[in-house]
Amino acid sequence: MADKTLTIIFSGISTLTPGPPRNGDKRPDEEQKEAFVMMAANAKKNETTIPEHFPFVHVARSLLVGPPDLPYPDETVIVSEGGEHFIYFFQDARVVIKPKTGKSIEYFIDPKGRPLADRPGSENVAPPSDIRWLADIRDILPKAAPLKKTANPAAPYVGKEVAAVVNLEGGMLRANFPSDTVHPKVFMNEAGKVVFQRVLADEFIIDIPYPEETERVTLLFQKLRKGTASKKKKPVLKELKELVLKWPDEESKLVVRMGNDTKDEVRRLDTPEGLDPVRLIGPVLKPRDNDFGLHYNVLAIPDGERLIPQTDIHQCRAEGCKPLMVPIVGGG
Repeated sequence: MADKTLTIIFSGISTLTPGPPRNGDKRPDEEQKEAFVMMAANAKKNETTIPEHFPFVHVARSLLVGPPDLPYPDETVIVSEGGEHFIYFFQDARVVIKPKTGKSIEYFIDPKGRPLADRPGSENVAPPSDIRWLADIRDILPKAAPLKKTANPAAPYVGKEVAAVVNLEGGMLRANFPSDTVHPKVFMNEAGKVVFQRVLADEFIIDIPYPEETERVTLLFQKLRKGTASKKKKPVLKELKELVLKWPDEESKLVVRMGNDTKDEVRRLDTPEGLDPVRLIGPVLKPRDNDFGLHYNVLAIPDGERLIPQTDIHQCRAEGCKPLMVPIVGGG
């Protein structure tokens, strides 16, 4: 067991790749050393149904090393536990975690072999931390849906459809439900036929092990693509170089949040408002969860095959965006 653990909680439109191998998938000859979390860029300018999303880091002020090295945050919030937290919004960056652990990537799947169902909670169903509760494109779409060639996170640079990439080099991946599960998400095709239905995890977590003598970890923000900077236009968000984190005194766990969401949703994280089971009351406000469609920005599939989760009278609250798994790195 690790002496210390860095835990990163991912939420919003965060695409994890690769997902765990399944029956019929080709398994690597060697241990998997890396995975990637991709943050899809915002939709086209004429898209009015999807609010703007931002890659972010959400961390307790007490865990940051500084000043004078500490960058000034974009926003400050007070959360339920941990007091003052800083929020940093960023774009066009690859986040690299230092130091590396030298460990492999692992996926938590129920060791008892219990299957998924409509929702977790039964003794005969896999526990909520099973990574398979995360939305998986292999379940949602009938045909293969690889990443676009320009959205390959393992390449040195990526295309404009990707707002950010987080490199994960060693650790255990698992699903997370921050509050009680709600009604299953329903995906229907254009003919109105249900093709997939189940509760989807709101978040996923990676636990990265470190030896006891590790005092700090650093999030490095590196260039994501060529020609990002513009001489004529100022960047929408300030450029982050690094965030240096430290473990709390006498504790072995360091927790950070990252993701890709609207600024309003990011402000609500770990607050009573964020866990309110009925934030919006009344009739259905929209017929489907359009935000999920941002995941398709990085996938090589035709527009007509982009299935969107539906919203019914049981889901009139604001649930937040759902992360997605894509099985392999690379694509069409």
